[in-house]
Amino acid sequence: MMRLLIAGTCIILSFAGSFLFNRHFEKYISRQMSRDLSSGFFHGQKIPSPSISFYTGSTIKLNDMKIKLGKFDAFVDEAVLKPNWLNLFSKGSIISADLYNPEMRVDLAYFEGPSLASNKSRNALKYMLKKISINYHNGNLRIRQGRHLFHFLGFNGKSDLKGNLHINSPLIKYSGSRGVWAGKNMKAHIRGTSLEQMHINFLTVYTPGGENYNLSGNLQKITSDVYTVSMECFRESEYFKFQGTGSIWDRHFKMKIKGYTDMNLLEKYFRKFFPAFDIPHFMSGKVQGEASLNYKNKLEEMTADVTFPGVSTIAGPLSSGSHIWKPVLAKLKLDNRVKEKKLDVKFSSGGISGDLNVVREKSGFIVGKFNLHETTCDELYKWFPDGFLGSLSGMRLSGETGWSSAFSINPANPASFNANGHVHGSGCRIEKFPEKVDVQELKNPVKVILKDDLGRKISRVLGPENPDFIPFEKIPAHLFGAFVALEDRRFMHHNGFDWPLIVKAIGFNLERRQFRKGASSISQQLVKNLYLSGERTIARKIEEGVITWMMEKTLDKKRIFELYINIIEMGPGLRGINDGARTYFQRTADNLAPRMSIHLASLTPAPRYYWQMFRKKAVPDRWTSIIRKNLQKLYRMGTITREELKQELELGLVISDY
Repeated sequence: MMRLLIAGTCIILSFAGSFLFNRHFEKYISRQMSRDLSSGFFHGQKIPSPSISFYTGSTIKLNDMKIKLGKFDAFVDEAVLKPNWLNLFSKGSIISADLYNPEMRVDLAYFEGPSLASNKSRNALKYMLKKISINYHNGNLRIRQGRHLFHFLGFNGKSDLKGNLHINSPLIKYSGSRGVWAGKNMKAHIRGTSLEQMHINFLTVYTPGGENYNLSGNLQKITSDVYTVSMECFRESEYFKFQGTGSIWDRHFKMKIKGYTDMNLLEKYFRKFFPAFDIPHFMSGKVQGEASLNYKNKLEEMTADVTFPGVSTIAGPLSSGSHIWKPVLAKLKLDNRVKEKKLDVKFSSGGISGDLNVVREKSGFIVGKFNLHETTCDELYKWFPDGFLGSLSGMRLSGETGWSSAFSINPANPASFNANGHVHGSGCRIEKFPEKVDVQELKNPVKVILKDDLGRKISRVLGPENPDFIPFEKIPAHLFGAFVALEDRRFMHHNGFDWPLIVKAIGFNLERRQFRKGASSISQQLVKNLYLSGERTIARKIEEGVITWMMEKTLDKKRIFELYINIIEMGPGLRGINDGARTYFQRTADNLAPRMSIHLASLTPAPRYYWQMFRKKAVPDRWTSIIRKNLQKLYRMGTITREELKQELELGLVISDY
């Protein structure tokens, strides 16, 4: 009752005063208040003298007011202060202030610091906020926290005595280590120096890496630095919805993500995270799915279900044409928390399925297993898009097959790549040969059309009616040995593929980050020369593999080598070993000496280059060294005797002038 009487008395006196005090007294109060403000009212913090209109008992208006509290700066066009006399003896605000067009800058780190100046500034600010509730009208606010700078433009808001600040900002900007953000229609609740809640209607983010995203959603504080997140992210043909919890400044998130992206963007992400692999653009289409992840400065855990509903490919490393692929479903599980990182992938598509398991060991080595589950051979062939394996069109298979393999690699030394594998199932059987590739024709004399690198066609008859054709029985042992030793030393023992050599070539290419070595066997080279173009694509490699498998099933090794030696390129327009023997040595293949056989076998990696190199020139010393070294190899293989080796080394290599 006593408080009520005192408050009522004050109110009556204040209104009475507005009639009793004259203008001279009002001017005196204005001058005195200006002097108090500028002399350090807030614990030594300077406030330049504003223009003050003082209406006793009702309102105070301050124009062009400037305030500086440490690293808190404010300029206000007009401040209207309204006393609340009823709160004189309560914890409510004794003054409510309306600030019009305020311009404010604050560095949170300064107010959180231990220095004397920051303590004074903080105490002054706390003192003011405990006594005054403030409404902001059309203000601009800049808040700095470390390297992060937030800018609220044209905002309206309200602060209360408990340190709460509610902001409704039509425009917002951010710049800092997270890039540059620009948005609109943001609502935020800030308590002290902590963000409690935020809603963003639209925000564009420009990352330091040059990417840009559009965001909208909500943040809600749970603990001191943990928030619930409900956010939508979209740009171009990409959309993701994030729900979960996270610490923004510590970059620790637990999220559920659902959405879709475009293969073009997926390729960009791949190049960003794996810059060592420069993959050209050749895919398009959507990728959609959902994932749960735990991120703490790095991706620690993730499970995901991903669908590729209809990816299309254009001419590129995969093939020379455009194709649409069957949908692919994949389940991924990543554990990146421990020293041994683990990735498990299960996939299925159009009747085929498999799994991939990869572990990065403590030593840094990456080891893995790949398993293609057993399926029918015809189903496996039909999984590829129409026209992708063009030369195999019309092929029909029976039986079942699968594939299991294991691999390892040291990323610091890609040449260390190693792998092994095996086929399982009943095996594939050829029910019908492809329309363009009937290897059964090769059992008998046959006319073939060969193409050189320039696309020029050369006709050859592979049989006795061709005088340049040399049957296997007339091929000198050292000629056979030279090509096997230099081109395919396991030719007589493998099934068309020299797997150890293929593995070595993969490591070689990985080390150089480009496709430079193919590791093709003699059988594969024969297939390429008879049926395929010179393009370097995955599709052509698959075609080469399938036709090689069919050839090895149909022909014996002698016939394969016989065909190979009679069509091999020896230089521009030169096809077959007899063309090479006549050009370089003026004799037929069955009369070659061992050193000559080695010379011709050494030409096969680049016959046009070597043809030009030896034309009307003496044999270089380094080439002589290669011939002598490979003669030693023939001797160790038992192809030539010690006496023959000695004789060949003494005679040396002489090439005809062509």
